[in-house]
Amino acid sequence: MHGFRSPAVAARPRAVGSIAAPARSHPLLAMQRMAGNRAVAGLLTSGPIVVQRSSRDDLLTALRTAVQAGQWQEVATRLNGFNTADIKRLAAGLSVGEAANTRAAVSTYLAGWPQEEAIIAALDAGRAEVARIGRIYHAYEEALRSGDWPTAVQQLHAMSDVDIAARLRKLPPDSLRALCGAAPELSERITRLANSMASQRGVEVPDGLGHLVVGGRDLGAVREFRAGGESTVEVTTPAARGEGASIGARQIAEGLLLVSQADVPLTPASEAAIRNLLGTAGSGAGAGGAGGTTALAGAEGSAVATGVAGTAPARIAVSLAVRVPVVGVAFLVGLLGPYAVGWAIVHAEEVDKALKEYGGTLPPGGGLAQPEVDTMSGSAPSSAPQGQREHQDGGDDCRDCKPGADPLYGPLDDLGRATGVRAILKGRTWSGQEPQDDPAGFVTGISGTAEGGQQARAHLLAKVLGGNGGARNLVTFGQAENVKMYEQLESRVEEHLTLFPEHCVEFVSTPQYPGRILSASLIHLFARDLCTGQVIVNEPAYNRSLH
Repeated sequence: MHGFRSPAVAARPRAVGSIAAPARSHPLLAMQRMAGNRAVAGLLTSGPIVVQRSSRDDLLTALRTAVQAGQWQEVATRLNGFNTADIKRLAAGLSVGEAANTRAAVSTYLAGWPQEEAIIAALDAGRAEVARIGRIYHAYEEALRSGDWPTAVQQLHAMSDVDIAARLRKLPPDSLRALCGAAPELSERITRLANSMASQRGVEVPDGLGHLVVGGRDLGAVREFRAGGESTVEVTTPAARGEGASIGARQIAEGLLLVSQADVPLTPASEAAIRNLLGTAGSGAGAGGAGGTTALAGAEGSAVATGVAGTAPARIAVSLAVRVPVVGVAFLVGLLGPYAVGWAIVHAEEVDKALKEYGGTLPPGGGLAQPEVDTMSGSAPSSAPQGQREHQDGGDDCRDCKPGADPLYGPLDDLGRATGVRAILKGRTWSGQEPQDDPAGFVTGISGTAEGGQQARAHLLAKVLGGNGGARNLVTFGQAENVKMYEQLESRVEEHLTLFPEHCVEFVSTPQYPGRILSASLIHLFARDLCTGQVIVNEPAYNRSLH
């Protein structure tokens, strides 16, 4: 029996773009039939996204691209995806700057992540400066996240110009504007760089003009307010005296204050900076200026009264000039010829104390203000060398010291060897110098080589801490040991000054010599925070290659 075959039926044409149904029923289709398209759409929206894993080469390429672009959060996140062995290898291939930026991003964005500790340990391995710089970068990032602009300025001040520019370039306009507003009270350098970046990016920044008011008395519009230091100021014809000082709506000082002129002879570079700040032109010294052009700008430096008396051609006669801590200096918009005008703001109690100490009235420069004492008595730093007052740990004066470094260098001994230095430090400073002299025992002209190892002209007060390049601050030391002394000891002081810029820190550095040998066998370093009493460092650095 033959089977019956149905007649052939032509296939129904399919609409263009339609897709043939799958051979098997998919669970989604079954759900669609039961619950409709809306339920299926909800399932697809809430379900996990399936992504094909990238190859190892793709991951490495993406990491390198992020490093080159300076996208440190992405670098940190991508490192977290590698195993511990890969993290160590990849971290070792980063430069110090790249590693420090990555470290900051890990601390900021990867806190609590599985590989956080492994990444930080790998970045720090064998490079102490990575941790130090990374902490500064991290403190800056945290300040940005919390809108703490003064702290952001302080951390930027510890960075290089290149680092600063890179960070300012990434700030949103409002953030850059806020940082420009906070900078003038804390850092002239950051003020200049931030305003320059704002100008390049077309971000409008308020000019900062406001009226300086002290004790209810309006002294007129000012352009800028700077943190002060210790300076010679005139005190018997004050512009104002009263409680508190403000510029516009911004409170800049508290307590009983006195505002008076402060004269400081300027170097050509400082003079140019003041003129640039106020938009002045010309380079004339002014009639009767025995000491050259002088700007009334107490934050620029300090001078004894006898040196100041002959340098201000338009000086108003006063009866007393004393050396007191300056809260800050406000620069007036008005000019007097080629001279900038500034008001030094000081605590009135300090002035009253000085008046009583010196007997009330003396003619200008009448021998009252003593020159700075820059040589200590004896052959080694003492706990309270002449010329620096004692600070009590945690006392009210633990922040009352001049910004930067205030060192007292010991005299050279009979062999011409440096004997020590004691300094009070506050915040970071760029006033340090490269070695200018050769210390006793240094072999000149042999490219640092000497029998037993390489020689270095080691600073007792490090350059990064504001030490000068003179013979009283230099000793002959091994090159490797000099580097090690910075990495293990001096960098800890530098980091502390950066993280606590308002604290006064006592620093003592004492070399030891075996008998009549010219090179030091060790340098003992001691540093202590006078606000907290914390001992930052109290260790010797040994000169093993030369002894």
